[in-house]
Parts: sequence; structure tokens; C-alpha cells
Amino acid sequence: EQLLGVYARIGVKSAHVLERVVAELSPRLYQATLRWALHDAAENLLYDFDASYTLVNVDGALAITALAHNELPRLRACLALLSHEAGEEGRWASVLPPSI
Repeated sequence: EQLLGVYARIGVKSAHVLERVVAELSPRLYQATLRWALHDAAENLLYDFDASYTLVNVDGALAITALAHNELPRLRACLALLSHEAGEEGRWASVLPPSI
């Protein structure tokens, strides 16, 4: 929820999967690595990042059991750029909740 709030505040309007790689680790365990691209309302790229999901098959449904990503440095760089473009360095510093 907090991350979706940050997305709304910086103007994210869509997310697209640029790349997807799925590996079967065992009959019940998978790893999916995706490259995401986040865009604003004009479809300008805000930033992209990679996320790896470990999924397990439980009773025929896949559940995410672990997630690793490199999003935070990319998000912070986007916030710095938005601040610089607006001439308001520091304005976006409070956008990220302490737990993100």
C-alpha cells in the first residue's frame, strides 16, 4: 500500500513488463525475474527496475514466497530528478515513508 501511494504521488500511471525469465527449480518451485518499466500519464519512462520472485505451487496455485529487487535506488534517483526539474530540491524527500 505504501509503495502504491508513492507511485501515485510521483505520477506513475502504468507499469509494463519489458523482460520475463522463468526457471523451474523443482516441480513445485519456480523463480520468475521481471524487468518492469514505470510510466507517467504521457507514457514517459519514469524508471525501470528488476524484480525476482520465488514462487511455490500450493494446491495448484502459485504463491510468492520471496521477492528481491533493485527498485529503491531507481526510485530515489527518480525522486531526485523530479525535484531538480521542479527546482524544488528536497521537496520529494518526504515522499518515501521510513519503512520503504
